[in-house]
Amino acid sequence: MILKSFRNASNNFFMKLLLGIIALSFCLWGVGDIIRHYSASKAVIEIGDYKLTVEQFLREYDKEKQAIRNSNKRHITDDEMRKLDVPGIVVEKVTNSAIIEQLLRKYDIVVSKKSLQMIVHSLPEFQNQGAFSERIYMNALRDSGVSESAFLSSIRENIARTQLFHPLIAGYRMPSIVKEKIVQSFEAKYKIVMARLNVNDEELKKEPTSDDLKAYYEDSAEKYKEPESRDIAILVVDHSKLVKDQVTQADVDRVYEETKNSYAPKETRNFDRYAFENRNEANQASDMLMHGKSPQTIAKKFMPQVTTLKGCSKGDFPNEIGDELFRLELNKGSDVHCIGGIYYVYIVTSINKDKSSTPEQIKDQIRQVLYNDKLSTSEMYAKKKELTNKIDDGFGGGKKIEEISKETGMQYVDLSGTHNDSRNDQLIAKIPDDETRDEVLKAAFEIDEGQASQTISSHKVDHLSYVVQVRKIHEAEIPAFEKIADKIKRDYIREQKTKSLDARIKDVTEMESGAVDGVKKLKGCEMYRVSKKEVIFHQVQPTNDTKRLFKVVQNETGITTILTSLELGKAMTWKLTDDEHIVVALERVEKGPKANDEFRQRISQYLDQQAAAAVIPVILVASKKNMKIKIDRELIKKITASVSGIED
Repeated sequence: MILKSFRNASNNFFMKLLLGIIALSFCLWGVGDIIRHYSASKAVIEIGDYKLTVEQFLREYDKEKQAIRNSNKRHITDDEMRKLDVPGIVVEKVTNSAIIEQLLRKYDIVVSKKSLQMIVHSLPEFQNQGAFSERIYMNALRDSGVSESAFLSSIRENIARTQLFHPLIAGYRMPSIVKEKIVQSFEAKYKIVMARLNVNDEELKKEPTSDDLKAYYEDSAEKYKEPESRDIAILVVDHSKLVKDQVTQADVDRVYEETKNSYAPKETRNFDRYAFENRNEANQASDMLMHGKSPQTIAKKFMPQVTTLKGCSKGDFPNEIGDELFRLELNKGSDVHCIGGIYYVYIVTSINKDKSSTPEQIKDQIRQVLYNDKLSTSEMYAKKKELTNKIDDGFGGGKKIEEISKETGMQYVDLSGTHNDSRNDQLIAKIPDDETRDEVLKAAFEIDEGQASQTISSHKVDHLSYVVQVRKIHEAEIPAFEKIADKIKRDYIREQKTKSLDARIKDVTEMESGAVDGVKKLKGCEMYRVSKKEVIFHQVQPTNDTKRLFKVVQNETGITTILTSLELGKAMTWKLTDDEHIVVALERVEKGPKANDEFRQRISQYLDQQAAAAVIPVILVASKKNMKIKIDRELIKKITASVSGIED
């Protein structure tokens, strides 16, 4: 903000000299501190002729942290980030990527421009009536937000890696005798007993006294520490107000009459797309669907590759296909369509129609479009810049947000006790765009009391931008016992109940004998008779016990892990949520029926895929042993601690 107030005086010789001295001081004592200690060009990772410098590592480190934060709906604290070992994740990714790149060079694997073009042109997603469509291709790139060069680079890299690993993977097959044993274990019936236990159902042995609660508070006071909060004010800069008088109601009504038909509710559909390499199988599948057979029956009989397509509009398909797919009724299958040598059958799984907009809602949209058109003129660009400069100069001159709001006609909103958490409901109501809201919140917690941020442009709405000013900073503190006595009591009781439940579970799981009977005595115990085959392929072959089991343990991997880990006559525990646990014991394993040829083939393919998936890590480990790899972990620890303020 201070530098912005120098703008008009920056041509003065004295000001140029002063700014030069300030910049030099930053280089000597401030921003350059990390680079001074750890040269930006110093290598932190060396693999063969590949080097990753401090500067490059920090860039990858920041990208990885941002990716982690973007993938989570809630704010990730520095402490949680430290536990994730982000530097270790970066080292592993960079190392594996460098090894693969050097293997590609060693074996001279290069994807030519012509080969790349042929592959991209053959992708069904970019075709219209069986031929490559430049329009569909460019629209897809635009909608995804990925540049063409980045997309092609990604395709080229995947093709090259496939050429490198495919011969190794293709030759890696499990011995038949091993497969046979696994098939038998998949067919076997596991009789298990399972109790579902909830912390909240535990009986409290005695009510806590005041002394108990105060002692608990003193021992765990740090966990009640309330984070720093700030009272902030946000100036909402709406540039559309600059052209409000230039867009009349008559203009809006005229455009509405000309374009209202284009605002009709749009229909989108979800499909399951079944892909077949054989036309006869595709035709049979289509006929079976038309005669009322279920999709599960098709999946079981032909084992096609299934892709779920969500939110499709008619224009996403070639004209002939789109017309047919949008005539189909719900859960009905299409004719066979050949695209790029693959035979597709589509099944409608959902039909979605937008809500109709009222004439007033449509006119509001039209009015905003007209505002944006006016704002894009050179005259309005100059006015927008003048407004932004006026706001910046006002804050730079020490004015309060109320004064600037009055001078510019822009509204502001006060938010008290705001934490560094983008889930703040008041903030969401004012700034619904996640990315912009995160940026505003970040700025609010980087400036001092009384200061204002730079202007932050909305990522979603062209005519909006924001400036945030900090009114007051409330330091982090531990509330007095009396203020949070009810919460302390709830936490104490929960901890006591958790200890009680853990002790009961431990008594059963550590039994040398009688564990099955121990589980049966637990409240809510139920019995299940299932096989791994039913669990892994439950969509095709569901049984009542399998369905019941999936209602408790709601993922296939969890159930498979339980069945694989259980020892006969022993019990183990599994945490479903923070409140719920299950205790499960294996009572008996019954030999299953002899597998039919169809299942043998299916399980063989499944096992080969699983085995192949394990090959690449083995190759990488072997390659690491044959390459000279140098990783300066001490330097990585120092530079990441310097930029994050935490020891990683």
